[in-house]
Amino acid sequence: METRTFAIIGLGPIGCAAGALAWRRGLQLVAAVDRDPHLAGRDPGELLGTGPTGLRVTPDLESALERAQPRLALHATSSRLRDALPQLEPCVERGIHVVSSCEELAYPWRTQPELARRLDTAARAGGAVVLGSGVNPGFVMDKLVVTVLAACAQVEHVAVRRRLNAATRRRPFQDKVGVGMTREEFDEASRRGRIGHVGFPESAHLVADAIGAPAARDLDEHLEPLVAGARTIAGDRLIEAGRVLGIRQRLVLRAGGRECVRLELEAYAGADSEDAIRVAGEPSLDLRFVGGMSGDVATAARLANDLLQIEGLQPGLRTLLDLPIRYHKPQRGDRK
Repeated sequence: METRTFAIIGLGPIGCAAGALAWRRGLQLVAAVDRDPHLAGRDPGELLGTGPTGLRVTPDLESALERAQPRLALHATSSRLRDALPQLEPCVERGIHVVSSCEELAYPWRTQPELARRLDTAARAGGAVVLGSGVNPGFVMDKLVVTVLAACAQVEHVAVRRRLNAATRRRPFQDKVGVGMTREEFDEASRRGRIGHVGFPESAHLVADAIGAPAARDLDEHLEPLVAGARTIAGDRLIEAGRVLGIRQRLVLRAGGRECVRLELEAYAGADSEDAIRVAGEPSLDLRFVGGMSGDVATAARLANDLLQIEGLQPGLRTLLDLPIRYHKPQRGDRK
């Protein structure tokens, strides 16, 4: 059987974790791209923990793709679709199938239709598939919800709550939810769009489409800081009283004048992690995942598992609704 080759674009914590899982599942790494000058020239195997690969990390995406000609690409650089496009388009134009952790790519047809059409056109022309995946968006608040709804005869309302202990998460995630900031720093970062979860509108529209909600919709999104009442330890950080522990974020989608989707996220140091899905319908459902889903591990797993089956889709921009959920057993262990 021909070995399938892949490139990693973005060697941060998620890119490396997902890349290592893809390697364990039998894919062959042939290129690694990252613009961080501290990573240039390093063997990506050192970063992935798979052992030497003979490759070198490069910041030049197009030359890497031309030289290696991978069949697949694992993309993990940006949450925003507009920022990710300059990296996605060179891949799909060459016929390279891409699975990306870009949150806004999970379901962009209603939130950014022009960019979605542009990427879809390029992918179709190149004969490639491009898919946004992950755990949130990508699973807990959308794909898993839609899967659960298959057991319902009628659905009136969906509510999903995700509560995370930010102290156990990677440093970039802690920064994204404002851990350790003063209130003034939080407000400024929020004003600049640097705080909070990206992907709420995409998840909400995906669920709304799945339950057949009217197309005329209103979205109301709210974000607020959660402030420490006393000195708190968050991983390697000491948070003084009065500083930010994390966030509480909520999105409500109304269609036809009626609330039909509510998404809530609490991510702060010291939280008791839990994921919960409630469906009002026939029958009504109440699912809880005690301890929640490990965001980093689950995100990497979703990306790697989807990468192994993306070639079975028709070319173009695809969404989570197009791909079945499947676990792929590792074929090899990490090299020591």
